[in-house]
Formats: sequence, C-alpha cells, structure tokens
Amino acid sequence: MTPDKGRGLFAVVNISRGTRLLVEDPLVTITPPPLVPSMGFSLAVIEPLVAEAYAQLTRTQKEQYLSCHEVRFGDEGKDEESQTDDVASVPSGRLLRILRSNAYNTRDGRVGLYPLVALINHDCRPNVLNTDLWVPETLTWQRIIVAARDIAAGEEIVTTYVPLLADTATRRSRLSQYGFTCMCKTCAASSSHEDGTRVRMRQILDALEELEEQPAPNQSPEILAGHAADLAAYIAGNGFVDYAVGTSRLAAVFAGRAGDTETASYWTAVHRANLALAGEDIAW
Repeated sequence: MTPDKGRGLFAVVNISRGTRLLVEDPLVTITPPPLVPSMGFSLAVIEPLVAEAYAQLTRTQKEQYLSCHEVRFGDEGKDEESQTDDVASVPSGRLLRILRSNAYNTRDGRVGLYPLVALINHDCRPNVLNTDLWVPETLTWQRIIVAARDIAAGEEIVTTYVPLLADTATRRSRLSQYGFTCMCKTCAASSSHEDGTRVRMRQILDALEELEEQPAPNQSPEILAGHAADLAAYIAGNGFVDYAVGTSRLAAVFAGRAGDTETASYWTAVHRANLALAGEDIAW
C-alpha cells in the first residue's frame, strides 16, 4: 500500500480476502466527557484533554499528529494564522480539529487517533473491515484493517466513516463533518428503493437487538428468524462487513429460538468465520 498525494491508500498487488493490511496503535487516546443531549460532546471540555495528551508526545509523534488532515468550518482557526509553526506550541483549537477530523471511538468509550488509518478514504461500499482489538499487554485498542473481499492491484482501499444502514441524505449529512460531500458510486447512483432498503434493514437490526435481550412472547419465533436471516444475508451480499459479526450472530440466535437447527448451524459457522476475519476470539 502506498499513500497518494492527498489522502488514501491504494493496493499495489492483488490482495486476498482476510489479509490483514494494517495494525496501528493509537497515537493519543482520550476519555471524553459525558454526551450533552442533542449536542454531543462538549468541545470546551475536550480541548484541554487533547492538549494534555499532545503534550505527552515526543517531537516525532507531534509531527505525526500534525500531519493528519484538519477540517475547518467557517472562521475556525482564523485567529491562529499568524502563530508559530513550532510543534511544541500548537493552538489547542487546531489539535482538537485534527482529532475531530480523524479519530475513532474505541469500544470502551474512549477516542483514539490513528494517523495511518486516517489516510484511508471513505466509500459507502468499503472493501475493508475497520475494527479495533484490545491488547492486554499494552492496555490499548489497536486499529485493525482487514481486506473484506479480494482487492485488485490498483484498486483503492476504502473504509466507511459512518454507519451504512442509512439513506443517502443521512450518510452525506453525517459525512459533512469531514469536510466533503460523498460522491462515491453508491451515492451517485442512489435510488429511493436502495435508500428504503437500507433504512428498513436498520430498523430490523434495532428491533432484533432489542428482542434478543428482551424476548416478546407475542412475536412469532419463525418470523423473527426469517427477518434475522434476511438481514444477515443482505449484509453479506452487500459487503457491509462492519455489521457482519452482529447480524450473523442474530441469525444464529433467532434460528435456534425457532427450533431450526440446520439454519442455526449454518449461521453459527458464518458467525465464526466473521469473528475470525476480525481477529476476535471465537466464543461459540
């Protein structure tokens, strides 16, 4: 893989599905404050946390931090133009914008910056799995990039920055925080039918996750098993690999509740394969 002149990574050889392309430790990690209802995180609270984490970095690490893409909105950063470029005295506002433009949430609720992973561009049909794995030895969440399908030489490696089970307008709205309007092939060729299907599958996923925890006695196990299988098949067929582990598990669980052992065995095998792709320990 080689970075292009802007952002993005490209395959220079044919890559087989399951190939681990990148493993990266976070450059910085912060624990954000509680979410403010309807507003998200308080930037005023996060800014000093980011500045403190940055101050702990070596000079080389600071240069790596500052090499990351920075999205500005409106007059953001206008008063910083005349300030020094010394990596030791960077305005905290710039540090926050870089984190906002590139960071990933980790599964324990923290936020981490992974500069190499940040080079990977977005596409609404990604060809890699972008996930995190806990490393007990270093007490960090490593970012893992794995080929979700065979990738041809010269094909760009792309991930997703936002949840994909949403219509085009919602995805583009979420992506606007990264400073661009998505014009990938999926968005350019979007239709009301495809948008409707994505939204419906999101609704099915939410309902099944709730019913997995709190089963409803008035719900037909066979119907729920059918919905779960349809959802898992849709995810697999469209390559939405970020959802694959969860939806294959749901398909296995609901098939088992319906007494369909053959289908449950099939989806259990798929679930194990999805876990293995992600590098997860296989628990069942």
